[in-house]
Amino acid sequence: MSQVDILAVFAHPDDLELLVGGTMAKLKSLGYATGALDVTRGEMGTRARSKGVQLRRKKQRRYWGLMCATILACRMGMCL
Repeated sequence: MSQVDILAVFAHPDDLELLVGGTMAKLKSLGYATGALDVTRGEMGTRARSKGVQLRRKKQRRYWGLMCATILACRMGMCL
């Protein structure tokens, strides 16, 4: 398990790049260990294919310099 300074938590797998990608990159450049946690797989979205989500998360981890990137995999609408 990786230890991070800043953990960004999102509902959907694409929220990181849509909402705070630049901020996460900036924090990484300042020396912070960053990570991301998605609560759902985003399976109700138009781009949410199981393999595609995992592949995108790996790409995000490399591109944004994340120490860790995890998906909890709660079903959409079921995490109450």
